[in-house]
Amino acid sequence: PTTTQPVKHASAFNISGSSSERAMQRTGKVVFIIEQKHSRAASGFLKFLPNKNFALFSPVDHRIPRVNVPLADCPADFISRPGDYENTLFICRITHWPADSNFAEGQLAKTLGQAGEIEPETEGIMTEYDVDFSEFSEEVLNCLPQNLPWSIPAHELCRRKDLRKECVFTIDPATARDLDDALSCKQLSDGNFEVGVHIADVSYFVEEGNVLDQIAGKRATSVYLVQKENQLCGLIVLVDLVTLSSRCAAEIQSGLVVYVDYKTMAPRKHAMQETLITSSSDEADEQADTASVSSPASSLCDVVAEITANISKIID
Repeated sequence: PTTTQPVKHASAFNISGSSSERAMQRTGKVVFIIEQKHSRAASGFLKFLPNKNFALFSPVDHRIPRVNVPLADCPADFISRPGDYENTLFICRITHWPADSNFAEGQLAKTLGQAGEIEPETEGIMTEYDVDFSEFSEEVLNCLPQNLPWSIPAHELCRRKDLRKECVFTIDPATARDLDDALSCKQLSDGNFEVGVHIADVSYFVEEGNVLDQIAGKRATSVYLVQKENQLCGLIVLVDLVTLSSRCAAEIQSGLVVYVDYKTMAPRKHAMQETLITSSSDEADEQADTASVSSPASSLCDVVAEITANISKIID
């Protein structure tokens, strides 16, 4: 249901319509929460409160309310030696927040370690944002190809556009582990260019509805931190595929192929295709920036760099 209420200082806004419309603003009211998206977990510190049967948990994130935690949840010697835990990070989960209180109620879930150390701080962030960083189960890993070295099946060789003889290259940081995307470019007989933007076709290995599909859907995306990465389950397939592809003739890809006018460097048409590629060169970001045009892959970098300035036009 919607209601209206007066807006103060309405003249400060550029609102068209009658004077009565300008003085009113549509408002709404939350009537039901379908799904709670926040993890209800937070990292923070414990404070001992004399003559209370609970301790006060103060989250690092000040947007989250302070939480009353039963002393029974606290470490065994917390009451007698609370000073020992002044710099200790804990994970607390909110279980209830009374409407008439400024403090929520909750339970301690875990002792993380000393604040300021990288591993406890990292685990705290991952837990707060409900990032699943557990190891993949055997059931999930069994969804990957088991017969190694893996090779591309004959029917895929026939079905996909074969670009293995084209000049295809990746541009990634020197420390990159997942070389999952690539570029290709060739000049056509009419002088125009055919540019390919390729991404590993991980979905080829994921059967709809199986445990790999389910866990990938829950993890949603890869999370990169300063000292570690928490990968989407699907990318574990990709890691194996890239590792194995060095033993194979090609890599399974999906790609966007764009035909570019050589005079204006503007896209003329494009098509999504399922392809096969072999990487001809691995260019690090810093190498691509300073590469010599005498290298075939490097000269293509110059062409692709100019084309990407106009590539957004293909979305229209």
